[in-house]
Amino acid sequence: METRKIQSVGNRSFSVCLPKSWVTENNLSQHDTVFIERGKRNEIILRSGEPPAKRPSSLTASLREIDDVTEFLVFCYVRNIDNVTLSTTGSPYEKVAQVKKTLKYLDGYDITAEDENRLVISFLFRDVNINLGNIEQRMMYLLRHMAESLQRKDKETVEDIETNIDRLYHLSKRILFSCLGNAEIMKLNDVNSEGDLFFLNLIFKKIENIGDNMHTMINFGTRPRHVRSILTLIELISGFFTRKRGSLEVKNGIRNIMKMYSEDRDRAGIAVHKIAELCMDITENTISMRFDTKYCKEF
Repeated sequence: METRKIQSVGNRSFSVCLPKSWVTENNLSQHDTVFIERGKRNEIILRSGEPPAKRPSSLTASLREIDDVTEFLVFCYVRNIDNVTLSTTGSPYEKVAQVKKTLKYLDGYDITAEDENRLVISFLFRDVNINLGNIEQRMMYLLRHMAESLQRKDKETVEDIETNIDRLYHLSKRILFSCLGNAEIMKLNDVNSEGDLFFLNLIFKKIENIGDNMHTMINFGTRPRHVRSILTLIELISGFFTRKRGSLEVKNGIRNIMKMYSEDRDRAGIAVHKIAELCMDITENTISMRFDTKYCKEF
């Protein structure tokens, strides 16, 4: 390994000499340009040649040619495409309506321009401080609110909350995708390695699945004991996320509820058992992520 000393250049800059062998091997010469990136471990990476391709921030497409409008918009959203222009010329009304319906599930995406020939969709949260921790806390709060609404048999509120949880899940996917290869965004979101992104994606998906299961219970004759069990599960998971509860306490609490509903045959009881299984999965995913951070830390 070669070493170089940092030299001061004027009052504002520092310089390091490049090894001659590296310059020669890359066919570089005086006045050529090199590209500087910051790596995951805060190292400096030099690249010769053309600058690395950037992900597109804008996209234009014909709505008439898109077979699955919902999947297309979710793709754009998760891939951090901030501006989507859709030509609506020749498109049936149903497709335009599907665009507007899908946007309800994509937090931050909104229509910023519309006429008879096009729709412009933009992401509006670029300057707002939203991170994975905020989303996780909000989703857990909404799950509590949903359980309480189940107890009141308030179907409209349950459905609204389920939509909001879906929106937050898609927003979490967008942020997770932003973290790939970007050490600064990872640190802002308390992500210690790219391996954590895998576990976090599973965790957010399972929180969203809990909301889906609770949403189905509005038609199942949910009783107070079901709601009490769900609230207990939510408190166990919330306590584990904030490290106020240990893994043994949380797992034992979840197992007790799973056992309580293991032979339940009514649909509400089956849904509670499924929610308990999802909570156990979330606990194990979180444990795996913490092991990864402790023993395989990349920063």
